[in-house]
Amino acid sequence: MKPESSHLKKKHISPYSTVRWVILVITLLIIMVPLIFVIGGSFKTSANLYQHPFGLSFHPTFSNYRAVIHDGGMLRALFNSIIVSVITTIAVVVIASLASFGVTFLSGWRGILPYGFLVIGLAIPAQASIIPQFVLFRELHLLNSLLGLIVINTALLAPIAVFILTSFFRKFPVGVLEASVLDGCSTMNVFRRVVLPLSRAPLSAVVILVFLGSWNDLLYPLLFIQSPVNRTLPLALIDLQGQYVTNYPVLFAGVVIASIPMLILYVVLQRQFVAGIMAGSSTG
Repeated sequence: MKPESSHLKKKHISPYSTVRWVILVITLLIIMVPLIFVIGGSFKTSANLYQHPFGLSFHPTFSNYRAVIHDGGMLRALFNSIIVSVITTIAVVVIASLASFGVTFLSGWRGILPYGFLVIGLAIPAQASIIPQFVLFRELHLLNSLLGLIVINTALLAPIAVFILTSFFRKFPVGVLEASVLDGCSTMNVFRRVVLPLSRAPLSAVVILVFLGSWNDLLYPLLFIQSPVNRTLPLALIDLQGQYVTNYPVLFAGVVIASIPMLILYVVLQRQFVAGIMAGSSTG
């Protein structure tokens, strides 16, 4: 009788697996080290941060968070960012889903031309059109207003949403739509009752990408907003930096607070986000 060990196959670790794990560990360190530095620094005093920048704080302080929370301008900026990001996300999801549904199921040039017109926005850098946008928004009296930020963010983020949703809709089973039409559903009922419920994954991906893009936008608030009342969170974080001296622990506390909404949104929609990215990664 052969020994039992002879029936066991030795596990072979390929060089590819080793390299993959090394790359993953390096990537994890690149991400985690600055994150730990910011979070740990938000619980330190300025003196403690400069003396032990990477050390753990055995006497954590919450004074930095109290300073940020008690700053009325910071809370106002947080509220403004929430308004701009939420309304922009809703507008982009509504516009992009309707546009993607239309261009996907329109035959011939009627679908190709609008799709090309929408997606061409991905090839135009935002910096290339800043001056015309500024002049246009000035003439429309949309400067220094949250409505102006919502409009510009919607226009800039809609093309990527159309691209993701169209890629998913093109792989949608046509038989399901035809069966719905035969059952008496109108075009809008097919869209609302059939397409949207089956598109949760790509819609979740669009929600996260659009909300993230609007939440972290600094360029347009910096150019379009002059009033402290209408400033968004990125502008408020810049104001925490002094010309000569910066209280980095307070700044780190502001960064942590600004990251919490995005963290919550990503945790809630994590599975749908990954599935949506995979669904929109290729066109069918």
